[in-house]
Amino acid sequence: MEWNEGSEGKLSKAITKEEMQNTKAFLLNHKQDSILTQNYEKNEDKRVVTSEQKEEYEAAKKRIEVIETVLSLITDDDTRQIIEYRYVKGLSRKYVNARINYVERTIDRRAELGIKLIIQNLKRLGFAGYIYPGNPLMEYLHAAKKILDDYPKSKLIVKDYEEHKETSTELQRKVYEQSKLNVEIAERAVSVIADSETRKLVEFRFIKGNTRKLTVLRFTGSISESTIDRRLEEGIRQIADTLASWV
Repeated sequence: MEWNEGSEGKLSKAITKEEMQNTKAFLLNHKQDSILTQNYEKNEDKRVVTSEQKEEYEAAKKRIEVIETVLSLITDDDTRQIIEYRYVKGLSRKYVNARINYVERTIDRRAELGIKLIIQNLKRLGFAGYIYPGNPLMEYLHAAKKILDDYPKSKLIVKDYEEHKETSTELQRKVYEQSKLNVEIAERAVSVIADSETRKLVEFRFIKGNTRKLTVLRFTGSISESTIDRRLEEGIRQIADTLASWV
């Protein structure tokens, strides 16, 4: 979405003040996450690393990847740069104003629009949990997204184990059992998505292992790209609800 005078109005109605504040905090944490991951990766002897430190590192690395992804989706270069300077790099407002060749008011407006675009993309890509920290449903949204993303790999692990069962190790058996369970959960959860069109989209995108680009190309003849994204997001939400109901 390119920046223009009316861009804010197209997004503001669906975005709350709390979402704005939480997203800014999420972005500002990027610098700390970068330091954490760098320190972890510099430690050559991973034997002295605790499980908690490893979990912190993996979580920080994931947050960095998410931020880089949603930033890359901001098509306006100046808006993206303003967000990077002000929030991701944590530079002062005065510094940003000095570096960007716009009046201060325009910079502020672009910064707000950039945050709204990031919120929109976090939701669209299934990363809304970063906007609502502490919300139990977000855990199921993350779980739903992970199970769907991992489905092709889990399917291959199951197939490989069953073809080489006799020569497999105990560890491979445990990985197989977990992968098989994940496959069954994914297939069952997708099968109970109420709307048939949404179910078809989720099946094509995740169960059949197609990219978003290919999914859009496959279905844009009948529905718009934004509708495809919205239905995929709704499908993931329904799967999250299903996972929560099974607990």
